[in-house]
Amino acid sequence: MGSHEAAQASSIYQEYSVSNGLSWHLRHSISQFKKHQRGKTRRRIVEGDVSYLSDLPEHLALKLHCEVFGVRLAKHPLFHKIRQVFPDTLQEMCHRCTSEEVFDLGKEVFAAGTAAEKMIFVSHGTFDYMILGHHEFSRTRTTTPDVLHSADTITSLVTDISLANGDWLCEASLWLAYPHKGVLISTAYSSVVQVNSLRWHEAVRKSPMLLRFLQTYAATFAARAGVADHGESPGMEPDCDILCLRSQLKGTAEMVLDAAHWHRLPSHGGRRSTYD
Repeated sequence: MGSHEAAQASSIYQEYSVSNGLSWHLRHSISQFKKHQRGKTRRRIVEGDVSYLSDLPEHLALKLHCEVFGVRLAKHPLFHKIRQVFPDTLQEMCHRCTSEEVFDLGKEVFAAGTAAEKMIFVSHGTFDYMILGHHEFSRTRTTTPDVLHSADTITSLVTDISLANGDWLCEASLWLAYPHKGVLISTAYSSVVQVNSLRWHEAVRKSPMLLRFLQTYAATFAARAGVADHGESPGMEPDCDILCLRSQLKGTAEMVLDAAHWHRLPSHGGRRSTYD
């Protein structure tokens, strides 16, 4: 089917779904199926699938993880800067803090209300980040001569963001303790690269100069993102999962880096790293 025919078919379907009052759940299920149908169906092979690599010595495993994860992490401006100035620390992050996980169609990466413990980079496939809102409404129902009033709850979609290869979310998990506000679901056979925040902290503590800078970066990140004291304004917090998404990043990370005085850090003196 060509692009013109596909657009026409989509337009006809939209008119059909509206005129027949299809529920959001059904429309979302159909949308997931169509996205999956258009996408690649071949499952991505990750390190855990390759038994040949299971007994690598430490120095080879470190180099493997640097080559597999380093370029992906460096798509984010902060990790790119760390690679330039602290290449050994980024190698440690790739080796100790980072992993890749595969998700089949419709599988949940994280659920609303669970602790945010990893920054996520989409490495293959597509995902939807969604927040569902619950609203009560009153309904009058006549059954017998009596009139019964009941309060029902309906579910509506508050946020729906599509993510694809190269996108990231949950950077705030590196700097803030918070629960996920939404749910992340795969819409095709997909995979993510995940940076574990606890292990990240362990890695950066080994470099006092980087740690001092990151403390400033974290405070600047929170301030520029408008993250308030939870005790002062409960329920008014922004959605930390999607602060500084790649699609919204234009200039944001650079502003945070500049405000945190990244330029004051020394370079690594021209020493070549694994990534050079």
